[in-house]
Amino acid sequence: ILSDRKPDQYKFVVSLGAHRYLSALSYCQTVIGNSSSGIIEAPSFRVPTINIGDRQEGRVQAASVLNCQADCKSIYKALNEALSDNFINSLRDVKNPYSQEDTVNKMVQEINNFLGAPSKSKKKEFYDIQFSL
Repeated sequence: ILSDRKPDQYKFVVSLGAHRYLSALSYCQTVIGNSSSGIIEAPSFRVPTINIGDRQEGRVQAASVLNCQADCKSIYKALNEALSDNFINSLRDVKNPYSQEDTVNKMVQEINNFLGAPSKSKKKEFYDIQFSL
């Protein structure tokens, strides 16, 4: 598979920032590296991840994640598998274990609970502090 690719078909970027990175994921054929993004965000886009080495060991992973050793032969083998028709077809029904229904509202609720946020019916209280110089 890889032998058909030309160098100008690959793009290497140090950092896109969060917004551009998530937008770019939808155009990627695969994510390669040892970043948590390949484990957490990429599965939502049904993009294969080649997770190199053991940095993410122990994390829950979607079926779209291929783990390999940090050597050329292992990476090459994983890349060929990630780009194969069989693997790509298997991603149609992949579930991201980090994605849940109504996540944003649940996060807001948890943050409010943690901070002890007052109910909506309660007015904000102000306290005068007296101090002397």
